[in-house]
Amino acid sequence: MIEKHPISAGKTSYQHVKKLYLQKHPRSAGKTLNRYHHNCRTYQIIWYWTYIFSGRYRDAQNQKSLEDCIFLFKHLVLNNNLSKDDIDSLNKRKDAIFTSTTYCDLDTLTRIDKNSKVPTAIHNAILQYVLSNNPIDFLPCDDYEQHRLTAWEIARGINSDYQVCLHKKNNQTVNASIKLQDHHIYPLGAAKSLNSSTKELRANKDHPLNSPLNRTYISNIANGIISSMQPDQYFSGVDSKALSDHLASDFITAQRAQSQSDIDFYIELLKQRFNTLKLKLTTELEQLWKL
Repeated sequence: MIEKHPISAGKTSYQHVKKLYLQKHPRSAGKTLNRYHHNCRTYQIIWYWTYIFSGRYRDAQNQKSLEDCIFLFKHLVLNNNLSKDDIDSLNKRKDAIFTSTTYCDLDTLTRIDKNSKVPTAIHNAILQYVLSNNPIDFLPCDDYEQHRLTAWEIARGINSDYQVCLHKKNNQTVNASIKLQDHHIYPLGAAKSLNSSTKELRANKDHPLNSPLNRTYISNIANGIISSMQPDQYFSGVDSKALSDHLASDFITAQRAQSQSDIDFYIELLKQRFNTLKLKLTTELEQLWKL
């Protein structure tokens, strides 16, 4: 297939894919092409999240990436129908989301399993998935109107500034230069003690609060405002819809039991977000699969 259709999947432009499709389907330049665009986008979303969170790339990444580029080229460019085996494979991977042990299962992500490490790819993918839903930023709702973050902003570079106009509740507007930052939802500052500083906690990758389940992208402005706040003050000041968008509504009402240790309390928070994240993703994939 590669010899017959010499093309670099990593550099394939939208226009080139469109040209190849029109060459194969010259009578489909109208509504069918629009439907094709929609189907391509839907299938790419299903493939991307399913393969990442089912552990497809936990090993032999180069080989599997090449196999998947050929697979996607066959179905998205050549418009070949999915075989029964292809569909069964996708369904199995969909059912395996967040179950790959020592990679992205519950024990790994909550840091219960100290013998495994959370891969950077999974950490980033969780942040990317939440961002793909265009969540409301964590700006204090008493001072600011809602401002949504978008995946486009992170695509411009996590270290790059972008200009936005923030609307304040006093009818003023603020032109701001914003960066997206990887934020601890439950702040590390609330977990520091006489025996450990925030810096030491941040460096401890096995601490539950450093799990990607306690992380989300917010703006540097929001992060700067809430960084020194205690959890009850911080959560009450952020729009509840924003916390829901970031799949962190359970953080608002969580109360540590008198007999519960701090670590057990943090792990319980992470378990709740894990379940929320898994349910949100699997529900979205089920809905897309029906389109």
